[in-house]
Amino acid sequence: MVNAFILINIEGKEVREIAECLIEVNGVTEVYPVAGEYDFLVVIRVTDNTKLSKIITEEIIHKKGVRHTKTLFALDAYSTIDLQSAFGIK
Repeated sequence: MVNAFILINIEGKEVREIAECLIEVNGVTEVYPVAGEYDFLVVIRVTDNTKLSKIITEEIIHKKGVRHTKTLFALDAYSTIDLQSAFGIK
């Protein structure tokens, strides 16, 4: 499983509307409006890097209101729960 965290800056102030559009993207499991340098933290959990690349380049960056993104890839995951099962990743 590939875990990635996308930091997003948006244009305008339509936080709720943009969050609702982002959470509908297949592979996006969580969307957090955050305070600070970025407006959102988006969590993506998919089976491979090819799927991740398509989500970022074909979906996320084209969403209305998305101005800038920064992607962080997890090198490993440590959790008290089985993340793959919890998010239905096969």
